[in-house]
Amino acid sequence: MEAIERLSPRQREVFELIVRGKRNSEIADLLGIKTYTVKQHRRLMMMNLGTANASQVILLAIRAGVIARD
Repeated sequence: MEAIERLSPRQREVFELIVRGKRNSEIADLLGIKTYTVKQHRRLMMMNLGTANASQVILLAIRAGVIARD
């Protein structure tokens, strides 16, 4: 999906971790950044994707074939 490809490298990392079900604090630990910074990347990523919450991010990932349906 074109919108996913336009994400910055860090936004893409946050996207992938959200899709894996990680919370902001877990993402911060994994990426070695502050939770506030994760929230900022998440906000910009969701704005770029046109999503309002993590459920919509995951649905978009499924539709784009980033993750498989079970």
